[in-house]
Amino acid sequence: MVAVGHVHFKFFVDSNDPQRHYTWTILSINLLSLLIISGGYLSVHVFTQNSANKVGAASSRYGRLQRKITFIIFTDFLCWLPFIVFCFIHYIEVINANTLYPIFSTVILPINSILNPILYDTCLSSTLFKTRHKN
Repeated sequence: MVAVGHVHFKFFVDSNDPQRHYTWTILSINLLSLLIISGGYLSVHVFTQNSANKVGAASSRYGRLQRKITFIIFTDFLCWLPFIVFCFIHYIEVINANTLYPIFSTVILPINSILNPILYDTCLSSTLFKTRHKN
């Protein structure tokens, strides 16, 4: 259960739970956002690769950038996709995932929150720093 203000919100709901529609709306928006972000990164990858090929830029620099972007997406998937899957299999009553909720809410999901600023900072600062000093 996640506390939002003074309202408690739970993600692991069953088919009789009155919060099930709200829960699945939030989880669907989360999954859709994850897919849109991944699609955006994929299009950036394709655009960057095509641009690098056209101008004959050093592929090693773009390769490092692409690996960093891929790692950012990969960590998002590793943190959020299992959570969404466990919510679903709990909902269809394959397993009782209530015992997993504390692990997700206190360990796995915060890992994503911790990693994102580090990954973005490392990715952006190293790329911008190298670009500015080469010009």
